[in-house]
Amino acid sequence: MLLALAASAVAALGGISGHLTAQQAGFFAAVPGAIVLFGSTLKFQEKSNWHYRRKNGLKSLRRRLLYELPESPTTDNVAAISESFRQFEDLMLKSWEEELAFNWATFLRRK
Repeated sequence: MLLALAASAVAALGGISGHLTAQQAGFFAAVPGAIVLFGSTLKFQEKSNWHYRRKNGLKSLRRRLLYELPESPTTDNVAAISESFRQFEDLMLKSWEEELAFNWATFLRRK
């Protein structure tokens, strides 16, 4: 955000004062738009949130393994934890593919 604001200020002040050529002012004026496009396309915040959700889900499964299983777990107990892990991994993968994977359709014109 600071880079975008600084580029806008440089373009405005440089263009108004005449210290920048038209090409230089145009370059600095294009920087904020490029930053916004880059950030919104790559979804940094959403990806960070996804990783936190994954970490918290794995912690939950670990707590189940450590504290919620009987002293001598049966195969059914272990199978239930394994099934939960598989479902969690499937959910996280689906979430990544649907919400966070790069998609060129973002740039297509909608009719």
